[in-house]
Amino acid sequence: MAEVYYEKDTTFNFNTPEAKIAKEVAIQFVNKRTGKIMKNSALKRETEVMLLRVAEIEPKQGEHLKNLVNSINLTEENGYRTFLRLSDEIFNGQICWGRIVTFFLYTALSLEHLKKSGKDTFNDKIALWLGICIARQSHWIKESGGWQAFVTTMGGPKELQETLFNGLFNVTLGLGTIAAALYIQGR
Repeated sequence: MAEVYYEKDTTFNFNTPEAKIAKEVAIQFVNKRTGKIMKNSALKRETEVMLLRVAEIEPKQGEHLKNLVNSINLTEENGYRTFLRLSDEIFNGQICWGRIVTFFLYTALSLEHLKKSGKDTFNDKIALWLGICIARQSHWIKESGGWQAFVTTMGGPKELQETLFNGLFNVTLGLGTIAAALYIQGR
Protein backbone atom coordinates (compact mmCIF):
# COMPACT_ATOMS: atom_id res chain seq x y z
CA MET A 1 0.00 0.00 0.00
CA ALA A 2 1.36 3.44 -0.90
CA GLU A 3 1.96 6.22 1.58
CA VAL A 4 -1.07 8.40 2.06
CA TYR A 5 -1.11 11.72 3.81
CA TYR A 6 -3.42 14.68 3.64
CA GLU A 7 -2.76 18.23 4.67
CA LYS A 8 -6.02 18.65 6.58
CA ASP A 9 -6.17 15.48 8.68
CA THR A 10 -2.61 14.17 8.37
CA THR A 11 -3.72 10.60 7.62
CA PHE A 12 -0.71 8.42 6.96
CA ASN A 13 -0.29 4.69 6.57
CA PHE A 14 2.50 3.56 8.86
CA ASN A 15 2.53 0.22 7.09
CA THR A 16 6.19 -0.80 7.31
CA PRO A 17 8.24 -1.72 10.36
CA GLU A 18 10.48 1.29 9.72
CA ALA A 19 7.50 3.65 9.54
CA LYS A 20 5.94 2.22 12.70
CA ILE A 21 9.19 2.68 14.62
CA ALA A 22 9.55 6.22 13.20
CA LYS A 23 6.12 7.09 14.56
CA GLU A 24 6.80 5.54 17.97
CA VAL A 25 10.20 7.23 18.29
CA ALA A 26 8.68 10.59 17.32
CA ILE A 27 5.89 10.26 19.88
CA GLN A 28 8.23 9.15 22.65
CA PHE A 29 10.75 11.86 21.75
CA VAL A 30 8.15 14.65 21.88
CA ASN A 31 6.65 13.29 25.09
CA LYS A 32 10.05 13.10 26.76
CA ARG A 33 11.14 16.56 25.58
CA THR A 34 7.89 18.12 26.79
CA GLY A 35 7.85 16.27 30.11
CA LYS A 36 4.68 14.36 29.34
CA ILE A 37 4.36 11.25 31.47
CA MET A 38 4.22 8.06 29.44
CA LYS A 39 2.21 5.40 31.24
CA ASN A 40 3.24 1.76 30.84
CA SER A 41 5.66 2.58 28.07
CA ALA A 42 9.38 2.09 28.33
CA LEU A 43 11.49 4.19 26.00
CA LYS A 44 12.59 2.35 22.90
CA ARG A 45 16.35 2.08 22.52
CA GLU A 46 16.02 4.11 19.31
CA THR A 47 14.38 6.93 21.28
CA GLU A 48 17.08 6.82 23.95
CA VAL A 49 19.81 7.15 21.32
CA MET A 50 17.88 9.94 19.55
CA LEU A 51 17.48 11.90 22.79
CA LEU A 52 21.18 11.46 23.54
CA ARG A 53 22.33 12.57 20.09
CA VAL A 54 19.98 15.56 19.98
CA ALA A 55 21.19 16.67 23.42
CA GLU A 56 24.77 16.27 22.22
CA ILE A 57 24.41 18.38 19.07
CA GLU A 58 22.07 20.97 20.55
CA PRO A 59 24.88 23.15 21.99
CA LYS A 60 26.78 22.99 18.70
CA GLN A 61 23.99 23.35 16.15
CA GLY A 62 21.12 24.69 18.25
CA GLU A 63 21.82 28.38 17.64
CA HIS A 64 21.65 27.95 13.85
CA LEU A 65 18.36 26.12 14.16
CA LYS A 66 16.94 28.51 16.78
CA ASN A 67 17.17 31.27 14.19
CA LEU A 68 15.12 29.09 11.85
CA VAL A 69 12.59 28.25 14.57
CA ASN A 70 12.23 31.92 15.48
CA SER A 71 11.71 32.94 11.85
CA ILE A 72 8.87 30.49 11.26
CA ASN A 73 5.54 31.19 12.89
CA LEU A 74 4.62 27.55 13.51
CA THR A 75 0.91 27.15 14.20
CA GLU A 76 -1.51 24.27 14.33
CA GLU A 77 -2.88 25.44 10.98
CA ASN A 78 0.42 25.65 9.08
CA GLY A 79 2.46 23.14 11.09
CA TYR A 80 1.95 20.04 8.99
CA ARG A 81 2.73 21.86 5.75
CA THR A 82 5.77 23.48 7.38
CA PHE A 83 7.09 20.14 8.64
CA LEU A 84 6.66 18.56 5.20
CA ARG A 85 8.48 21.42 3.46
CA LEU A 86 11.33 21.39 5.98
CA SER A 87 11.65 17.64 5.71
CA ASP A 88 11.75 17.90 1.92
CA GLU A 89 14.53 20.48 2.24
CA ILE A 90 16.54 18.49 4.78
CA PHE A 91 16.28 15.13 3.05
CA ASN A 92 16.38 16.44 -0.53
CA GLY A 93 17.89 13.20 -1.89
CA GLN A 94 20.65 13.22 0.72
CA ILE A 95 19.28 11.19 3.60
CA CYS A 96 21.58 10.16 6.42
CA TRP A 97 21.20 9.56 10.14
CA GLY A 98 22.72 12.98 10.85
CA ARG A 99 19.97 14.70 8.88
CA ILE A 100 17.33 12.68 10.71
CA VAL A 101 18.84 13.71 14.06
CA THR A 102 18.90 17.32 12.83
CA PHE A 103 15.18 17.15 12.08
CA PHE A 104 14.54 15.86 15.60
CA LEU A 105 16.63 18.75 16.97
CA TYR A 106 14.56 21.22 14.93
CA THR A 107 11.44 19.67 16.44
CA ALA A 108 12.84 19.89 19.98
CA LEU A 109 13.68 23.56 19.52
CA SER A 110 10.24 24.24 18.05
CA LEU A 111 8.60 22.62 21.07
CA GLU A 112 10.72 24.76 23.39
CA HIS A 113 9.87 27.92 21.45
CA LEU A 114 6.15 27.15 21.49
CA LYS A 115 6.24 26.49 25.23
CA LYS A 116 7.98 29.81 25.91
CA SER A 117 5.35 31.54 23.75
CA GLY A 118 2.50 29.80 25.54
CA LYS A 119 1.43 28.15 22.29
CA ASP A 120 2.28 24.55 23.12
CA THR A 121 -1.25 23.19 22.82
CA PHE A 122 -0.66 20.91 19.83
CA ASN A 123 2.39 18.85 20.86
CA ASP A 124 0.61 15.58 19.99
CA LYS A 125 0.13 16.83 16.44
CA ILE A 126 3.79 17.83 16.25
CA ALA A 127 4.74 14.29 17.27
CA LEU A 128 2.53 12.91 14.49
CA TRP A 129 3.98 15.33 11.91
CA LEU A 130 7.52 14.40 12.93
CA GLY A 131 6.60 10.72 12.71
CA ILE A 132 5.18 11.17 9.23
CA CYS A 133 8.21 13.11 7.99
CA ILE A 134 10.61 10.45 9.25
CA ALA A 135 8.38 7.57 8.11
CA ARG A 136 8.48 9.06 4.61
CA GLN A 137 12.18 8.10 4.67
CA SER A 138 11.35 4.44 5.41
CA HIS A 139 12.80 3.16 2.16
CA TRP A 140 16.18 4.71 2.94
CA ILE A 141 16.01 3.55 6.58
CA LYS A 142 15.35 -0.02 5.44
CA GLU A 143 18.08 0.11 2.79
CA SER A 144 20.51 1.42 5.42
CA GLY A 145 19.96 -1.44 7.84
CA GLY A 146 16.80 -0.28 9.60
CA TRP A 147 16.49 1.33 12.98
CA GLN A 148 18.89 -1.23 14.41
CA ALA A 149 21.59 0.34 12.22
CA PHE A 150 20.70 3.72 13.73
CA VAL A 151 21.22 2.35 17.23
CA THR A 152 24.48 0.68 16.21
CA THR A 153 25.82 3.61 14.18
CA MET A 154 24.72 6.44 16.43
CA GLY A 155 25.22 4.56 19.67
CA GLY A 156 28.94 5.26 19.91
CA PRO A 157 30.96 8.47 20.11
CA LYS A 158 33.44 7.67 17.33
CA GLU A 159 30.70 6.81 14.85
CA LEU A 160 28.82 9.91 15.90
CA GLN A 161 31.72 12.18 15.03
CA GLU A 162 32.11 10.57 11.61
CA THR A 163 28.44 10.19 10.71
CA LEU A 164 26.53 12.95 12.42
CA PHE A 165 28.69 16.01 11.96
CA ASN A 166 29.61 15.16 8.37
CA GLY A 167 27.69 17.76 6.39
CA LEU A 168 25.55 18.88 9.33
CA PHE A 169 26.57 22.51 8.91
CA ASN A 170 25.37 22.42 5.29
CA VAL A 171 22.00 21.15 6.47
CA THR A 172 21.54 24.10 8.81
CA LEU A 173 22.54 26.54 6.07
CA GLY A 174 20.01 24.94 3.72
CA LEU A 175 17.33 25.32 6.35
CA GLY A 176 17.95 29.05 6.37
CA THR A 177 16.93 29.13 2.72
CA ILE A 178 13.69 27.28 3.36
CA ALA A 179 12.95 29.53 6.35
CA ALA A 180 13.22 32.58 4.11
CA ALA A 181 10.91 30.96 1.55
CA LEU A 182 8.35 30.03 4.22
CA TYR A 183 8.49 33.54 5.67
CA ILE A 184 7.90 35.16 2.28
CA GLN A 185 5.04 32.77 1.44
CA GLY A 186 3.43 33.38 4.83
CA ARG A 187 3.12 37.10 4.15
